[in-house]
Amino acid sequence: MPTRKKGTKPVRDIAKRANRGRKAYIVPTERNANGFVAGESFLERNHLLLLSLQVGLRRVSDQAVCIDLENETLVPSRAELPKKAGRKVTSYTADSEYERADGQVGVCESKPSAFLEKHAEKHARAEKTLSKYGKPFMTLTEEGFTPVFISNLENLKKALRDGLK
Repeated sequence: MPTRKKGTKPVRDIAKRANRGRKAYIVPTERNANGFVAGESFLERNHLLLLSLQVGLRRVSDQAVCIDLENETLVPSRAELPKKAGRKVTSYTADSEYERADGQVGVCESKPSAFLEKHAEKHARAEKTLSKYGKPFMTLTEEGFTPVFISNLENLKKALRDGLK
């Protein structure tokens, strides 16, 4: 497993969660200080792969934004979430964050369609909070990732890696 550079850890490091029976999907990218980003699901991995190849993006980060949904604020880490009655408030950690060449920072989420229907209210609150901070919120579902599209992304990534050398 690749290691992250000191001081560049995400809000929630999903690579560590892999020790609890979950998988971490690694996507190598020059657009992250660590040289890679990680996703918890195959869908998230495909999304990160797409972002790593997206023209006009300067930076891509995984699990970079933590949202305090109750107070509608952004917090720098999950440890800094306020407590209410001895428990941490309801929060939301988005899958990835990107920065465009023009400096605009946006947030992305990768979720199955069924999940979005089930958690629509929480998702809407996250979008509302991010819009207060001027961060666009984009959600990708499995509908855009056909097997042919995924294969083409993987092949393009391989071709570009060899071409950059």
